[in-house]
Amino acid sequence: MQTIVLGDPQPASTPDTFKIDLPPAIGRGGIDIRSFASGLRLIVVDLQPHQPTAFFSAQRERSVGFGFCLNGRFDCRVTCCRTPFTVEAGESGFLCFPESIERVEKIRTPSILRVYLIIDDDFLPILSKGEEDLFSPVLNRVEQKHHTRVIDTITPLMQAVLHQILHCPYSGMTGQLFLESKAMELLAHKIEQLHPNGRSSNGALKSSDQECVHHAAEVLVNNLENPPDMNLLARSVGLSRSKLHRCFLPSSFIYIDQSDIGRRS
Repeated sequence: MQTIVLGDPQPASTPDTFKIDLPPAIGRGGIDIRSFASGLRLIVVDLQPHQPTAFFSAQRERSVGFGFCLNGRFDCRVTCCRTPFTVEAGESGFLCFPESIERVEKIRTPSILRVYLIIDDDFLPILSKGEEDLFSPVLNRVEQKHHTRVIDTITPLMQAVLHQILHCPYSGMTGQLFLESKAMELLAHKIEQLHPNGRSSNGALKSSDQECVHHAAEVLVNNLENPPDMNLLARSVGLSRSKLHRCFLPSSFIYIDQSDIGRRS
């Protein structure tokens, strides 16, 4: 198996876009990198080597984000991980790798197609503001500077967005705007999969959250003429405003009979 060292990204025709082309003698395809003002980076890896190939690359900064493998299979060895791991089509995952790592990816199929959504460090606090409970799995691993892989599947919603990304109908700055909006949409789907709406794995609200929601409902019913501020209400029952709002969405609303409130009070 031949080993190829990937070169440095080269500027493309559109601002904030870069490419790494696979040498024709090695195969077809390459890597497209797009940086957005929001703090997201979208990376599309489309490689079709002529023969089984191992690709070596070095990373000099921390990488936090999500990966989506749409086609192919490859074995990956990363210096921060004790054992190698395999990535297959249909997988998506949360990735957090510390600074200064080296990786070798051995492609086991005729082609590989995957998409990465990388979150810049400066964007994480902005993204999670007011939603700390939702982003806690991401923030905790970043703060601890641990390497992490949380593997899940590519859902139909993600698949639809990924298809639009790979078949962007626009070019230039219009294409950048389109792709940034799709990157945001993909991020929303993945975050929801990582930490779904404050519910337990079977879709029901956690018992501790149920008690808080019951308490909040009682406060609202007893103060219909002068309802409290949602931020104050959330703090008083021990939830964040975002979680309290999600718990009161129609899909997860808990009906409380007023006679039951009277008995409990």
